[in-house]
Amino acid sequence: MNSTKTGAYKEFIQMMLLQVYFTYVQALPLIIVSAFSVGLACAFQANLGLALLGQLENLGQILNTIIFREITPLIVTILIVIRSVTAITSEIAMMKVNREIEALEIMGISIENFLIRPRIVAGSISFFCMAITFFAFCTLGFWLWLNNASGVHLSSLLHYFFITIRPTHVIFFTIKTLLIGAFIVYRACHHGMSLSKASFEVPIVTNKSVVECLILGVSLQVAVTSISYLLFDVGI
Repeated sequence: MNSTKTGAYKEFIQMMLLQVYFTYVQALPLIIVSAFSVGLACAFQANLGLALLGQLENLGQILNTIIFREITPLIVTILIVIRSVTAITSEIAMMKVNREIEALEIMGISIENFLIRPRIVAGSISFFCMAITFFAFCTLGFWLWLNNASGVHLSSLLHYFFITIRPTHVIFFTIKTLLIGAFIVYRACHHGMSLSKASFEVPIVTNKSVVECLILGVSLQVAVTSISYLLFDVGI
């Protein structure tokens, strides 16, 4: 009995790590390029404002309020929907069409433990890691533009950022990323499992999954942000 549980646990971990590799590690080039581009664009706009107002301290507020807490989860939501939701939905849907799901059930393998739950946990972990990576490279792009345009040092930029950030900001950032990642992947798996046995339905199911997951991800971000502002006063 213990050996069976140990084997199931190892299988769960292996499947989860494999999904983290597919979702996060393979997406690193796209994350880095996107984050760097967003950082440059935000720095360009911020530099125009600072040229008029002359308040260098506002850089930390921009980095915290706009990039860290809002833009990062939003862009990562879009990236994970584009890459992972389509892949997960179509993969599970094709397994349903090819009767692989039925074969697993006949062999007594739990679909929840073998297919669904590892993907949900991996989606949550991957979303969090993608958000951290995105913010890091976005900050790098943000600083490079400001350093070139206004001579802002990286140490000064990070100093202003850490002055403005509070523990509640980090807590809600973590909740937001873990929650969105888990729910998006859960809905993607649900749509894949909802397919009947017709292969022509795979693109239809995948399209519905992408649209719903994108709406769900944005809605969850708005909900968590609203709660943080209204109930806990996690504002500027």
